Amino acid sequence: MIGLGAIGVRVANAALSLGMKVVGYDPLISVQSAWQLSSGVDKAVSVDHLFSQCDAVSLHVPMMDATRGLINAERIRKMPKGGILVNLARGG
Repeated sequence: MIGLGAIGVRVANAALSLGMKVVGYDPLISVQSAWQLSSGVDKAVSVDHLFSQCDAVSLHVPMMDATRGLINAERIRKMPKGGILVNLARGG
């Protein structure tokens, strides 16, 4: 899970309730989102770490200068074979 705002937190918590192992990354997570996030969500140390460890990545970030190019071919190649990228990002 990349982006743990209002939607990302809900998706992460729902995935946990379905029995999935969830790893999240959001260097700017708000206090409010952190309170709502299940303690069962593991923390990724970086986007590259997340891509190398996860069979599926769900993206929940707004399009802006800071997130432009966040997902690229190099990162996708780090995913396990058959990995899935779900882009639920906003904008652009």
